[in-house]
Amino acid sequence: MFNIEKAINAQILISKKVIKKKLEKEPKTICGMDISYKNNYGFGVAVILSYPDLKLLDIVITKRKPPIPYIPTFLAFREMPFLFELIKKAKADVYIINGHGICHPRKCGIATHFGVCFKVPTIGIAKKLIKGFKVIEDNVLFNNEIIGKKYKNFYISIGNLITLEDAFNIIYNCTIYNLPEPLRLAHNISKNIKKDDKNE
Repeated sequence: MFNIEKAINAQILISKKVIKKKLEKEPKTICGMDISYKNNYGFGVAVILSYPDLKLLDIVITKRKPPIPYIPTFLAFREMPFLFELIKKAKADVYIINGHGICHPRKCGIATHFGVCFKVPTIGIAKKLIKGFKVIEDNVLFNNEIIGKKYKNFYISIGNLITLEDAFNIIYNCTIYNLPEPLRLAHNISKNIKKDDKNE
């Protein structure tokens, strides 16, 4: 059974391991990861693109049952098993995750959880802010600290091993439509796989 208290303690410990640092060099590959659900199954997709020209390099897919139902602010405990399977084959310089990074009450959204666990640069992208956060001049603030950016109709925050400036520049350069391109493609592919799946 899922233990909220233990999960909170884990998030606090993970958040203390976040490293904010500039990328040593411009990434050559970026990976978007997203998961869609149908009935009792989740369909995880990783899309790897070259950067900055955004050419498709690879697609990785996994299907499994999530370990727990969706619980707000604890998304990582539901989706990390999917991301663990995806990263086995999806290798990139920077990972863009559908979910918050440090724009989280305990500064440990799924992009942070993933980035710290696998020691990779990660960026969190979310369409909604968690209660308690506010936006002033496109800056996302929590307790008067700037911890994210609003761009178009989504919110950017660092996960791990990257600065907000680097994260924003990458997202700005890879967004053509309504989401960063690797994440948009992963989202669409995941939705299509879910739609075609015959499991009831």
